[in-house]
Amino acid sequence: MTRATYDAWIRQILLLSVEEGRATLGVRSPAAKAWLENRLARVLQRTLDRRLDTPVELAFVVLESPSTDEEP
Repeated sequence: MTRATYDAWIRQILLLSVEEGRATLGVRSPAAKAWLENRLARVLQRTLDRRLDTPVELAFVVLESPSTDEEP
């Protein structure tokens, strides 16, 4: 994996939870979610399986970003 790929897609992933064999990963946009599901899900799953020493199912969720339209 190139540094550019890591910086663009992997660096901002957040591990939100690991419960009942399911790892939930938070991503910043729908585009990131789709890209990761289609291109890197297997790599991420194998990595988590090894690090957690148990098989997990992956779930990607898009994190909500704060609205910039709201007044204080």
